[in-house]
Amino acid sequence: MQRIIVLFGLLIFISGCALPSAKQGLQYSSSEDDALIVISSDSEEAVTLMFHSVDFENLEFGGKVIEAGLCDACHKPFDVFLLKANDVDAEFKVMRIPAENFALFRKHVPATKLYTPDIYSCYAKGTIIYEFEKGKVNLINYGKTGFLNEDRMAKHMKDLDKILAQHPNISAESVIAKNLAVVTFEADQTESTFSFCTNRKGIKIKSGPIIEAHLRRDL
Repeated sequence: MQRIIVLFGLLIFISGCALPSAKQGLQYSSSEDDALIVISSDSEEAVTLMFHSVDFENLEFGGKVIEAGLCDACHKPFDVFLLKANDVDAEFKVMRIPAENFALFRKHVPATKLYTPDIYSCYAKGTIIYEFEKGKVNLINYGKTGFLNEDRMAKHMKDLDKILAQHPNISAESVIAKNLAVVTFEADQTESTFSFCTNRKGIKIKSGPIIEAHLRRDL
């Protein structure tokens, strides 16, 4: 009997950790001073993505770090919402973020089994600086197919537009987030699978610009 009670309590806890719906929990319009980012994924991986603000002109990291917890069990210091519709197979994660330039610098995959460690990955060897525009819905992609697959992004944008049409609480233009450059940077890392990516500095451009915000939506 005690075991049943414990299991029931666990089920309640898990269901209570689900990402809230954007339709009930989010209001956003083109008059907002911040940006809305929508994260698509071609991966089933439960993950937290971490972004650091960037002074692109001087190639220096700024003072803002944003953590996007994209799974039910992920740490979510910032509100993340689930964006979906019944007649669209795709679904997205959405959150507010300052309308600035940000680099994706770290990934955290929480442990899913007992006695297995959390995994941290640092993108010091190559990442993207995004320009997130205020008053707009900025789409980015994370997944196994890579960040910059144009056909994939066009398909994601088509799905996003269908979903947004059913969300009157989000009344702003949707764009593919402008990718300013592919860059590398210096960071402290460990020799194990835990790459904490601290003391970030020394941003260097590898290539850019690479994708424009007005990519086609006709797939």
